Amino acid sequence: MNHDNTRYAQQLLRRLSTAKTVDVFITKVARELNTFGLSHWMYSRLDVPNKIIVQEQVGNLGPAFVENYKQQNYHKVDLVLEHLNNHKSATRVYHSQVMRWIKELPFTSKKIQHYKEFLYTASRVFGHEDSFTLANYSVDNGRYLFGVTSKNTSVKTFRQMTFKHMIKLRAIATAVDRIGTRVFPTYFVNPYNRYKTMMSSPGFKYLTTMINDDLGYQETANYFGTSIHVVASELAKFMQQLDVNTPEAAYKKLKEHGFIA
Repeated sequence: MNHDNTRYAQQLLRRLSTAKTVDVFITKVARELNTFGLSHWMYSRLDVPNKIIVQEQVGNLGPAFVENYKQQNYHKVDLVLEHLNNHKSATRVYHSQVMRWIKELPFTSKKIQHYKEFLYTASRVFGHEDSFTLANYSVDNGRYLFGVTSKNTSVKTFRQMTFKHMIKLRAIATAVDRIGTRVFPTYFVNPYNRYKTMMSSPGFKYLTTMINDDLGYQETANYFGTSIHVVASELAKFMQQLDVNTPEAAYKKLKEHGFIA
């Protein structure tokens, strides 16, 4: 990386680090990409072995696109994700590149047809003719995906823009992972890993006992032979990690992710 690119990476970290909320952070990343002619981005995790995790994405693709992706189960047929999941080293790929591979195949399948449907929806419904996705190792030793696209931009123009700014795009991906994982872990760290770690915390023990036995804070403290201050403090930290405000909401969120039967 030459001096200019090193300076850009350092200044980028300073600019993005000023974000106090995840919404402001997402907007700041979009503004950085806008300077290169790119409009949308996403960040997701590949932490669970042999399983593509895209259920929780961060970025500005918009709820309509993400919800359609989930409802149609496109993550099960997304050949870009499959390629990146199977290649453990840092790598990148374009959807248009994969589409060219598909056209050269002497056969087809339901999976391929479903994937073509996804590309058609991305292009015709949401205006994304091509996208660029890279996979790399996160600062917390997991793996992440960082993708960019530009609405209503031809494949040729999109490829030219991303090739021209490839080093800076990698710098943005690294900065997004570094800041997002450390400052906004509720949004940027895979829930499987995050919640699994939280299960061993005192807050989880207090929460499940409180909800299952219908106890209040003082009653929970008495049950464990500790003070109400300790229970309240541990539960507050636990709920903050889940980005909720009540024990009931925390319990519901853990149940939705399969950590409570």
